[in-house]
Amino acid sequence: MIAMDDATPDFSKANQNFDRVIETNPNNVMAHFQRGQSYFLANNFDEAISEFNSCIDLLINDTYTYEEYEADELPTISDAYYMCGRSYAKRSFVEREKDYCGTLQNYNFFMQNLITAIEYLDKASEYKLKNDAEIYDGHGIIYFSMAECEKMNGNNTKANDYYHKAIDCFKVAVDINPNDGYIYYGLGNAYEGLEKRKEAMDAFRKALSLDPENNNFAKDVIAKLIELEKEGIDVSKHY
Repeated sequence: MIAMDDATPDFSKANQNFDRVIETNPNNVMAHFQRGQSYFLANNFDEAISEFNSCIDLLINDTYTYEEYEADELPTISDAYYMCGRSYAKRSFVEREKDYCGTLQNYNFFMQNLITAIEYLDKASEYKLKNDAEIYDGHGIIYFSMAECEKMNGNNTKANDYYHKAIDCFKVAVDINPNDGYIYYGLGNAYEGLEKRKEAMDAFRKALSLDPENNNFAKDVIAKLIELEKEGIDVSKHY
C-alpha cells in the first residue's frame, strides 16, 4: 500500500502541477493518484473520489501510462480502491463532526458514505492479498463509526452488531501486524462501545506500550484508561 505523507502540502501549487501533467497526458495514472491524495488531504472529497475512480478505470482497462518519479511507485488497483474507500469514510467523519447524526437526512448521508467505503475496501482486498492489516484496520474503523452513528440514533442492536464486526476486523489486523498501537487503540474503542471494559483496558494498555513516545497518541490512550478507572476498573498500574 502506498504511504501518504501526513505533512500539509501546498495544495494549490501541487494541483496546478498535476493539472498540467494530466492536461498533457490524461492517462498518467500517477498524476491522477497524487492529485487524488492532494484533494483527500484538503478534504475535497468529491474531487478525490473522482481522481481515484479515474485511477481504477485506467488500471483495470490497462490504458494507463506512467512516468517514474523519484521515490514513487506505481499505484495498484488495490491502492486506488483503498483510497477511494478512505475518501468516502473521511467525508462521513468530517461531516459527522459538524452535526453528529442530528437529523435523519444526515444520518442517511453518513451511513451511506460508510457503506460505500466498506464496498471499496472490499474491492481493495479482492485485488490484494487478503492478509493486509491496513485493509482490515480500515474495515474496523468504518464499522466502529457505523456503530457510533447507530448508537447516537438509539439503534443499539445495530450498533452492537457493528461493534462486533469492528472487533473481528481489528483482531485480524493485530494478528497480521501485532506492533501497531493504533490498531489496538481501535480495538479498545470497539470493546468500550460494547461496555467490555476489561478487554478495552487490555487493548489500550497494549496500544500505549507499543507507542509510548507518541505524545498525542499517548495522551489519548491515557485519557481512555483514566475514564475506565472512573468507571470502577483499577488501571493505575498500567501506565
